[in-house]
Amino acid sequence: HKSRGAFIVTSKNWRVLWGNFGAHIGINYSFEENFNRGFSTYIGIDKDFRDAFGFKLEYDLAPSDWKKPYGNGYGYLSAAICAYFGESSYATFNFFDILGNTTGKVPPSREFFVYFGKKIF
Repeated sequence: HKSRGAFIVTSKNWRVLWGNFGAHIGINYSFEENFNRGFSTYIGIDKDFRDAFGFKLEYDLAPSDWKKPYGNGYGYLSAAICAYFGESSYATFNFFDILGNTTGKVPPSREFFVYFGKKIF
């Protein structure tokens, strides 16, 4: 999955159903030398419930990865399940490339991330 490069994103958040709901849309231009350069559009949503747990979902159209050897033409679907504890700490289980766009790899790739932080403001 290429880096975003230069990008613009807009988001809107609402307080609904016992927590925050956010919708996001963005466009980017990747400058990757080893891959096919180009524009992409992506969308995402996130929802948390009472600051205890939540989920995230993102889809990247990735049109410059629609043909081999860069991709299979599906775009990139990613998701995350989150658990929040304390004021600024959380754990996240991430799934990347759920649709299997990356050639030569078995999807999805997974990542477990724990962040312990201190609220600054």
